[in-house]
Amino acid sequence: MRTEKIGEDKGKITGMRVIEGAADHMVCEYDFQDKGSILGIEFETSGTSKSVINSEGMEYDDGEAVMLMTNGDFVSYHFTGLGNSTKKGYEAKVQLTLQFTTNSDSEELQRLCRSPVLAEFATDEEGNTKTTYYEWKF
Repeated sequence: MRTEKIGEDKGKITGMRVIEGAADHMVCEYDFQDKGSILGIEFETSGTSKSVINSEGMEYDDGEAVMLMTNGDFVSYHFTGLGNSTKKGYEAKVQLTLQFTTNSDSEELQRLCRSPVLAEFATDEEGNTKTTYYEWKF
């Protein structure tokens, strides 16, 4: 498997809702907003992630988001990931797989939809986020 960096964004967790709390795990829903570029196109993202975090800090994420491109096009994507929470505020690092869909005729956006995109996601204690996107080449 080969990968190539195709984009990056920075943003913020804008809201959190506890869905379930137990002695050995918690389930939370996070809303986020980011700005960045992918394949040379500037975008703004809004999305929601459901995170399950166990008592050892292992984190599983599953969510949906929409990238609104500056040229008026958009792509939506579903993501899943696995990583670790430090249990210090929002701080975590998660490896994600994203699957994009679009109805745009843009060659760049169609390229995003042809194969999974890998991402490295990190957030600090205050909820500031950074994501790096990689194209998965077969």
